[in-house]
Amino acid sequence: MKPSPALIAAVESYLRFRSAAETLKPIMDKLTRLVMAEFRPQYDPKWATRSRGNKPEELCHVGEITEPEMLCLMDESQWNEFYRLLALAKRAAGFSGYPDECCPHLMCESRMTDAETAIIEEVAKHPGLEDLADVRLYLNTQDELIEIALKWVAPHVSKARIEAIPLPFTYTPTDACKQLRKKAHADLAAQITWA
Repeated sequence: MKPSPALIAAVESYLRFRSAAETLKPIMDKLTRLVMAEFRPQYDPKWATRSRGNKPEELCHVGEITEPEMLCLMDESQWNEFYRLLALAKRAAGFSGYPDECCPHLMCESRMTDAETAIIEEVAKHPGLEDLADVRLYLNTQDELIEIALKWVAPHVSKARIEAIPLPFTYTPTDACKQLRKKAHADLAAQITWA
């Protein structure tokens, strides 16, 4: 059974944004850490203690934030300045054409998630596979379905069409970034047999 053109397009979109997200994550992590080292964001005092059930309050988040994942706990008075500096760092690294408050990596992950949804919906349109539309309720099953769909559709995928899908921003990478991109493409190519 041949996959539909809509399923092929969804897989190509998924591959484009997955590759971009995997390439951009270490770049954005590095930029964020550089700005954090300069700016030294602090935890908001409201996160300093917490209590669990009947246990007394315990000290938890105080002082300087050292992990990017914890920036959501930053003192609100620091937000604007931190993200202004991060926007400057992103522009200096070659990113443009998108709102300053957005993250190119997260933009690509969001588009990748949209493509995953489209893949599942398109797979479920094929005769005998209608029940698969409900797979989104089960994350592990969804990941497995995406991988199966990639293998099924791979012989019909066009590398040229994938590369023609525009990213939601403009990026002029440095040499180091180009090397990361080549690695992400090579990792994906190892999983896919191009048509």
